[in-house]
Amino acid sequence: MARSLFRQPAREHAPAIDRARAVLHNSALGNYQVDLVRAVTIAGRKKRMGLKRSSRYDVYVDGSFINGATGYGAVILENRKVVDELSGAVHASEVNGTRQVAGELVAVKEALNWCLEHSVSAVSIYYDYLGIEKWARGEWKTNQPLTKEYARFVRECPIKIRWHKVDSHTGDRWNDRADALAKTGAASSRFAGGESAGGQSAGGDSAVGQSFVDGSAGGESAGESASGRGGGRSAGSESELVSELIKKTEAWIEFLMLRGVEARFDRVLNQQFARVYIRQQDATVGTFDLYNTRKKRFSPYVHNFRDKALKVRIESLWMAFLGSQRAS
Repeated sequence: MARSLFRQPAREHAPAIDRARAVLHNSALGNYQVDLVRAVTIAGRKKRMGLKRSSRYDVYVDGSFINGATGYGAVILENRKVVDELSGAVHASEVNGTRQVAGELVAVKEALNWCLEHSVSAVSIYYDYLGIEKWARGEWKTNQPLTKEYARFVRECPIKIRWHKVDSHTGDRWNDRADALAKTGAASSRFAGGESAGGQSAGGDSAVGQSFVDGSAGGESAGESASGRGGGRSAGSESELVSELIKKTEAWIEFLMLRGVEARFDRVLNQQFARVYIRQQDATVGTFDLYNTRKKRFSPYVHNFRDKALKVRIESLWMAFLGSQRAS
């Protein structure tokens, strides 16, 4: 019989070897048990904390303005399946002339509150109004109570938000559904406040059109006292004029955005005027130049509009903006 190449352990060592094997087995089993207990504990903690690791949450939001009433709508999806829909009206006192924009912002806040109530730690929000993300990220100035409160709410919200811009009315299923919910919310409103001072009819077409014929509208009313007439203070240095111009332009853009008009600040040219582009569907449809010099204090020049009705509305909104500035 062939002899084994490996030396067999002596018989007297067998009990010690068996005990060693038992220790190793128990140790391995113990480590396994410890790992199992640790895993169960971590899972329990995550369950108590409400962290839903395996779920993906998407929210589509929209706002609507119908017959003087504003509504909001949101579709909430978990793993691409609808789990809830939110819809309601926004009180006129909260809208304060901002039309559907208030609905857009309220939709985001209501959706985030839903996420908090259902222990959702991360969400993707899909929107078609650019201000939703811009104000939330601090990329646009917040001068109005509505946008200030919205920006503060999102900033303090513990939920991780991923923003996604979608084009409105392009056949996106869930964006269209959010739009329908917002319209339903507006239709259910008992708080309609009518068209705001910044609406289409503010100021009257004939009066506004006449005041803008020579490009001087707003120059007298906004800057008469500032230009030194009637005993007012004189204009400051060029740097002060430019600083005032930028501040006024940013407030004007926010005023427009809150009323559903997309506007983009291009730049200050020749240290004399700020150029603002009016946009629709990612295309420039008109130009608003705001002058601020010693002779022309906050004097606008509205041009390059093919849509005459839109041009008249921008002029009307400027007059409403001046009125809101004087009131504040």
